[in-house]
Amino acid sequence: MNRARAAAVALAVALALAAPSARAQSTPPAANVLSHGVQEARFLRAVDRQNSVSRVTGDLSSSAGSRVAFVCAVDGIVRRGIMLGQCGSDAEPTDLFVKLPTEHLRMGERLRVLGVMEAPATWVDVTGHPVYYAFVRAVFVDPLP
Repeated sequence: MNRARAAAVALAVALALAAPSARAQSTPPAANVLSHGVQEARFLRAVDRQNSVSRVTGDLSSSAGSRVAFVCAVDGIVRRGIMLGQCGSDAEPTDLFVKLPTEHLRMGERLRVLGVMEAPATWVDVTGHPVYYAFVRAVFVDPLP
């Protein structure tokens, strides 16, 4: 891990510890599978396909509240309930912090994440410049082969 990435992860850990924990919504065990599938399909229909990872991370403030669908590889567990993911295309993956249950995740595991972009977390670096971190609150998470 290079120094810039290590510094970003360290800052993210500090931000994550200060941020309230959020968990992905899950269907109660008694609910049937079809209703979960219907809910997921409805959520997916409301996703703007123009919201690529590069687009939403390029304008974090106006992307807050947008529904997104990304493929992410688990790059690290920041803390319980927050992972750092390499999301987007394999050619140009982008770091995103994803709020979801992390108990059973493995490093490198690929996930389809349907979620909502949150307001960016900010940090001021040692030079006094603001740094913005993208957070996605997962609503539905499906493991990929």
